Amino acid sequence: MGKNRLSRYTWQIVIVSTLFVGYTGYYFCRSNLAVVTPLLLQTGMSKESVGTMASLGLVAYMLGKVVFGTFTDFVGGRRMFLLGMGLSALATAAFGVGVGLTALTAAWVVNRGVQSIGWGALVKIASHWFSYLQIGKVMAVLSLSFLFGDSITRYGLGMLIEYGYGWRTVFFFSAAGLSVLTLICGLLLRNSPESVGLAGNEVHPDNLYGEAGARKRPVGFGALMAPFVKSLTFWLVAFLSFGLTLCRETFNQWSATYLSEMAHLSAATASKYSAVFPFIGGLSALAAGFFSDFLFGGRRAKIIAFTQFLLFFVLMAQGYLGSQASVGGALTLMSLAALLLIGPYTFLAGAIAIDLGAKIGSSTAAGLIDGAGYFGAIVSGWGVAKIAQYYRWDGVFYFLAFVALLCSAIAYFFDRNSKTTDATSKAAVENT
Repeated sequence: MGKNRLSRYTWQIVIVSTLFVGYTGYYFCRSNLAVVTPLLLQTGMSKESVGTMASLGLVAYMLGKVVFGTFTDFVGGRRMFLLGMGLSALATAAFGVGVGLTALTAAWVVNRGVQSIGWGALVKIASHWFSYLQIGKVMAVLSLSFLFGDSITRYGLGMLIEYGYGWRTVFFFSAAGLSVLTLICGLLLRNSPESVGLAGNEVHPDNLYGEAGARKRPVGFGALMAPFVKSLTFWLVAFLSFGLTLCRETFNQWSATYLSEMAHLSAATASKYSAVFPFIGGLSALAAGFFSDFLFGGRRAKIIAFTQFLLFFVLMAQGYLGSQASVGGALTLMSLAALLLIGPYTFLAGAIAIDLGAKIGSSTAAGLIDGAGYFGAIVSGWGVAKIAQYYRWDGVFYFLAFVALLCSAIAYFFDRNSKTTDATSKAAVENT
């Protein structure tokens, strides 16, 4: 018994570490466009062209979340996780050698499409390796992979620009780094405890599939999708994902450009300082996980409602100050926005997706929730570029403030009406 427990613990550490490093690597080939955007603008490319490229990439990412998320539940997490990494590295290298707006846009769209495989595959693997009583803390840690991964990538690639490297070299470095990590993950990653001779884990008792939630694979497409269509809880989570992803992607894509134009920083300095947002976001994810488990009894929607209400005032302040804000003031408000936004965002396609989808449909749940979110993220590319062009950055922040207030109201309704949230609260209290 002791030997099995040690073996399980050791394997869980290996799996979490490998997934963390692997998904961090995905951001080598995702955050690079935001980092080099000031350089692309210097070549004569317009904000609208970059914004359109980003939005088309998000369309591919959104569709890929739904398609590949469902596919992963049938095929398995490990195979899809590695496939997404390898294809993204190839697409990023293609961007680096691309000539002309059409070629660059095509390469970016393909890259974003295959990048959509990663998170759903990660969720699928995590749902098999960890009990529903562990998954909240585990997903909080794994969420740091895309938060700190984004921060590390932005800072590191910003350093390359500071040393004089151009945007093509930045993309080649990104592709090379992800290729190395793909090989490492291939050696260490495993699908489930059963694949190494260990017993499986229990699933959330109130998942959408009941007893069938413990199965590794669904029996058919209809049986996989029907529970989501019928669940009010799922639709509320989807609406929240729409709004929170819109806000998050706006900061991810445009923070370096905002700091460059409004705080009058150089392209390299703006790129490095934009790393503040995902870094503070990582701290936010840890804090949100702690508070949801130990102070709010697992009532994650209550935290979302409260933080988005506060975010409304932060975004209104950013809009009011506009170009009058100092560098320190702009960074402070950006940090507060990250603190209030990112932690709640990580709940949606992480712990909540696994609670709803269990082992059988966790990747589909994550894909559908993220897919709903990226309807909103599309607006963060082309739409935000239009708002910034015609109504300046203060107009952008006023728009985001309205979105945050709407999300606060939806989360409040979700907290008051979700049976799954109540069950999670009981389990959290009993196991604290």
